Amino acid sequence: MKSFLLLLALTLFIPVAHANNLPTVTGVELVDDQMSWDAQEGAVGFNIYFNGQYYDTVRDTTRYSVTEPGRYNLTSFNDDGVFSLVNWGDEVTYEGASQDGTVYNFQVFA
Repeated sequence: MKSFLLLLALTLFIPVAHANNLPTVTGVELVDDQMSWDAQEGAVGFNIYFNGQYYDTVRDTTRYSVTEPGRYNLTSFNDDGVFSLVNWGDEVTYEGASQDGTVYNFQVFA
């Protein structure tokens, strides 16, 4: 009985592998106000997160024009409704444009 309870307790605290997820999005970059990322086999679209919240969805592209200053992350999805996990460590931060139109941005990698 002790072995069973120990096994039960361990299964509650061991992380579960998510084999049904797409790989996380890689190669996220920001040049001026254009965010880009690596194409991903099987992905048909990407959800864009702004400051940790869902913001927008794009399909059939690996580019996005950012307009709001803040942090941007991505997740991918396929036609079967399978998503990648958000890679919170691979994000870009857009600081916006100055009065003269100069765009300032920098990239953050955890």
